[in-house]
Amino acid sequence: MFFQKKDWRERSLLRNRIRIAFRALLGVFLAFSFSWFFLETIKNVHPESEPESVGSKLEISGLEVVAESEPEQPCPDGMSCRQAADPFFSALEDEEIKIIRSEELNAELAERMLTPEEEAATINDIAEMDKIEETYEEALPSEAYMEEEELSEAELLRQYGEDYHIYHGHRSIREMGILPSKRPLYFGPQPVVAVVIDDMGVSPKRTADISSLQAPLTSSFLTYAKKLPAQIAAARQSGHEIMIHVPMQAKSDRDVAPDVLTVNMKPEEVGKRLEDMLAKFDHVKGINNHMGSLFTEDSERLGAVMEVLKKHGLFFLDSKTSAKSVGRQEAGKHGVVYAHRHVFLDNENNVDYINGQLRLTERIARKNGYAVAIGHPKSGTFQALAAWLPELEKKGIKLVPMSKIAEVTGIPQ
Repeated sequence: MFFQKKDWRERSLLRNRIRIAFRALLGVFLAFSFSWFFLETIKNVHPESEPESVGSKLEISGLEVVAESEPEQPCPDGMSCRQAADPFFSALEDEEIKIIRSEELNAELAERMLTPEEEAATINDIAEMDKIEETYEEALPSEAYMEEEELSEAELLRQYGEDYHIYHGHRSIREMGILPSKRPLYFGPQPVVAVVIDDMGVSPKRTADISSLQAPLTSSFLTYAKKLPAQIAAARQSGHEIMIHVPMQAKSDRDVAPDVLTVNMKPEEVGKRLEDMLAKFDHVKGINNHMGSLFTEDSERLGAVMEVLKKHGLFFLDSKTSAKSVGRQEAGKHGVVYAHRHVFLDNENNVDYINGQLRLTERIARKNGYAVAIGHPKSGTFQALAAWLPELEKKGIKLVPMSKIAEVTGIPQ
């Protein structure tokens, strides 16, 4: 009996302790809930002020630029008031913004060529490139250029007796029973094309895009481009041949580019300035003219260029910014290997237009055995080439560096 009373007392004591603990927990919960409700009420009565500035984020071709800006209010035209007041945004149409955002920057190339500060300044770089293009470019011919050379009757008879070939079918001239007007050039079993990209180096971003194309393109770098060694190394790593894009005076009244060769210079000065440009490069095989519609018509000054090229064993690719260029004559006179441009690819920065120019290049190559096309590091050119290059093998056309064509075209006679 004694033990039964003891057990009952212990159970009663345990129940009391459980009730006390439960009431304590309930009190803590109610106190916490009341405190939270009270604080929320205070915040609704006295709301916190909005931050004075917010971070705006802009993505450009794989780079993310974060800038601090004032809160933006919508404007009637769909742009923010800050953008409407910004000359960079107001100067560009929607079409141009698409050009800026059109392709993804190769991260590996960007890491090799751009410092973090330069990456953050990508917008300024593109805007500056647009300004440079407008300032330093002259209008380029839109038609294809074909240069026919008439040979003397004695030369035709001399060549007629030889077993050389023409492109179509590669048949012997003797078998065809015809007398050609000139000796055809033979480049092998397939028609060949050289695609030269001028103006490389001024815009690191656009140069990196072109350099990311893994193909035997020919990259012609401007002599006043920044960080030339790094940019050239990236292009070479993708299999590009390197040329020097030499600024020459144009007929237009536009401002001339740095390093430009002009018709007001004495021939000795032309030679000295060209030597200074060549010293910035190594392991190159040729040059072509940047602008130069006036300079390439000047026999004396262009002759001074040829003397330097002969000394260094370099070929001259005539961009044919003028149909009256004396490049062929002066190259022959000084014993310099010569070739000329057939097609400009991107007078319009439009993918459809550029695709049409690439088809024209193919037709010329199939007719003559070779063709030389010149483009520029534009967004449309990058997109068109990226799609066109993988299809060349199916079309039976071979892409070659410019020097391979120059080896066959040789020194003009």
